[in-house]
Amino acid sequence: MANGLMADLRTVPARALHVLTRIDTGLARAETGAGFAILTTLIAVLTLQVAGRQLPGLFFPWTEEVSRFLFVWLAFLGTALAVQRNAHVAIHVFADRTGPGVQLVLGLITRSLVVGFALIMVYYGLRLCMTTRMVSTVLRLPMWLPYAAIPVAGMLIVFHGLIGMLRLLADAYDRQKSSEVAQ
Repeated sequence: MANGLMADLRTVPARALHVLTRIDTGLARAETGAGFAILTTLIAVLTLQVAGRQLPGLFFPWTEEVSRFLFVWLAFLGTALAVQRNAHVAIHVFADRTGPGVQLVLGLITRSLVVGFALIMVYYGLRLCMTTRMVSTVLRLPMWLPYAAIPVAGMLIVFHGLIGMLRLLADAYDRQKSSEVAQ
């Protein structure tokens, strides 16, 4: 009975990580879909802007403003997605020459710094959104709409970063267990 309980307790972290990984993957899919929709809209808006410059009688004064707001959202969502995929630029010269333990520590430190910066993004991004009273020049949209990309991306980066840290720890644990079994 006690053995069965211990086996169940050991699988709880694995199950929790599996659930969190599925949520992480779902968020990444949503970010990808939103990024695709934003990019498609951005291309359409920029096409209208170019057409408005080239064809007489067509004038779209709002295209520059909308394209700027879309680009901001695209950049911040893309940053969050890059954190989820661990696709940011990195210099591995030092880490590749160290053992698995040092690589684990360096990976955790790096992700901790990213999560810390993202928490700053969330805090100050929310403050900016809640205190701004400005509206955009042409469309008269509240400026918290484009500014909201900062805390939204920050929250996504925090989540993706924490899941990445848990995955690093789980992979290190699995490597340690498999090396113990091999001996």
